[in-house]
Amino acid sequence: MVYAVKPSASMRDQMYTAMFGYKAATPQLTHTNVVRSLLALAILGHVDCDLRLAGMSHFRWTTVAGTQHVGEHPLHRLIAGEPGTVLSPLFVSGYELETKLRAGATKQRDIRPENVEVVGGIAPDTHVAVYDDSWVTGGSAQSVAVALKQAGARSVSILTVARVLGPEYSPNAEFLRSEHARRDFDYRVCPWTGADCP
Repeated sequence: MVYAVKPSASMRDQMYTAMFGYKAATPQLTHTNVVRSLLALAILGHVDCDLRLAGMSHFRWTTVAGTQHVGEHPLHRLIAGEPGTVLSPLFVSGYELETKLRAGATKQRDIRPENVEVVGGIAPDTHVAVYDDSWVTGGSAQSVAVALKQAGARSVSILTVARVLGPEYSPNAEFLRSEHARRDFDYRVCPWTGADCP
């Protein structure tokens, strides 16, 4: 949905600050509200887009479990754990598909589906939407997606709130200089296609 640029000596990125601030030991409400708002725009505004692209009429969802948190991940809490919030009517517990890190799994930079446990089963012909807060290398979200496919999901999509970019990596630095990276956020752009809704 958005880009979050790692800070450098000459720059501090607001989105990067919010993405890590909302899951701090003592999160700031402002950071939490930024992430919650982006989720609401993407999920409530474009859940039908995901289903159209998958060719499905229903779905289940899961979040990527972090390796830095004990207990419930803050993103999961934003989606499922706040009764009465804007997302709760859509994401009732019956639609959730629990995934969790296996005991002993560590932070991963590459794709390791063996680190992910899909709790319970997946009915045939199921589409699963995977929600992640930040994509650095993509290893965590893709590990969940592969584990879901191996467990029987027909299709899997991944929605990430922020793509984290380190400007010290030359392809990222080149991209950050491009016109695409400098575009203002537009809530009408479909997060699944990067353009018009399907």
